[in-house]
Amino acid sequence: MKGQLFTQYFLTDGIRTTAEWGAAASKLGDFRRRLARTCERFTSLRHPNEAVTEQDLIRPVLELLGWTDYLPQQGAAGNQDVPDHLLFADAASKARAAARSDSEDRYRDALLVEESKRFGLALDRHDRHDGARSGSPHGQMLRYLSTAEIASDGRIRWGILTNGSVWRLYDRRARPLPTAPAY
Repeated sequence: MKGQLFTQYFLTDGIRTTAEWGAAASKLGDFRRRLARTCERFTSLRHPNEAVTEQDLIRPVLELLGWTDYLPQQGAAGNQDVPDHLLFADAASKARAAARSDSEDRYRDALLVEESKRFGLALDRHDRHDGARSGSPHGQMLRYLSTAEIASDGRIRWGILTNGSVWRLYDRRARPLPTAPAY
């Protein structure tokens, strides 16, 4: 590790002796216990739909992660093809967004968009029970990020797509990997 900032020993063992590591380990342990309780309550439900998954699992997990400032369903009239949540850095940003009369203007103060799906739903395939025929959740998130980019003048870069079991973080600046040529 010649020329590196930290030695291999410090990164694998020495760091564990620092006060910062101890504090982080304690917070992580508390987070894990609270997350386990949330998941236990949720798994007692039979066949939760999207609304139940969002209310009883996704929002509590977002809050455990520190995302307490969010607004649900912001966008076009009739909530057509809009993300489930806009997440904000703080209460002031959320308050500014909530005060805007045009719901599309609320994107200007958000940090990211979040889309929830029912527990366990495949994120890369179309849901055969989706009467709206909106495509795959993955494609839906890409559309949301495109809309958010325009509505926020490029300030929204990130999106979260989850079915409660799988959590994906999207970066609108990321480019897909090139596909191998077909022979």
